[in-house]
Amino acid sequence: MLNAWALWQILRGPTSPRAGALPRDVVWLRRLLYADVAGDLLLWELLDDVSDVAKYAASWAVWAATMFLLVRALAGVSARFRIIALGLGLTGVLAAALRPFAEVLLPTALLLVPMATLGCKAMIIAGQGRDGRFSAVTVAIGWTALLLPQLYSLLQAGRVTFDGLSLAVHALDGLIVVWAARTAHELAAPGPGAATPGTGRTPRLLAAAVVVLVLPMAVVGAEAAMTFP
Repeated sequence: MLNAWALWQILRGPTSPRAGALPRDVVWLRRLLYADVAGDLLLWELLDDVSDVAKYAASWAVWAATMFLLVRALAGVSARFRIIALGLGLTGVLAAALRPFAEVLLPTALLLVPMATLGCKAMIIAGQGRDGRFSAVTVAIGWTALLLPQLYSLLQAGRVTFDGLSLAVHALDGLIVVWAARTAHELAAPGPGAATPGTGRTPRLLAAAVVVLVLPMAVVGAEAAMTFP
């Protein structure tokens, strides 16, 4: 059910009225977002069969261009906000580019890549919350996709194991693809200042749907770990 919902979100296209002529940067940004979606769904796996280096370079190249254009396209944020977000994003990209070639910098790169990239993505999602083109649902999906794996990693670091939680986290891996697709869809809206149609109940309905779909997985995982006489 979750996969079917994710596929529908990706393939349905823009739901709000489409703007007549989009800026060239926004057009390319939408193309890159869709390319990233295609990569996560299929292309990166195909490249991985050819070469690990090709997959690594292609995925980071698409992210670098997408990050740069997405930060520029955000409305309702200050110049300082853009500079910090771009600085974090470029730091992560540079560390990722150096990691395969500089063994001396490997420990630093291993730390910089996730931290800087995570900070940049968090600022992008926060910026989307101030941009009238993006719905509250898209922002909520973005935060869930970004923060849930980090929470799970912290629990693993504390040596707390939850088979059901692991199953739920893996089931929600596709949310980042849904976020990218919805972001591309909603960039076709008629302008940065336009209000996004919807009701305040939508994020609550989304949260309820996630709980309904994920909670049974956690229960099943916990039940499987139990032993019976």
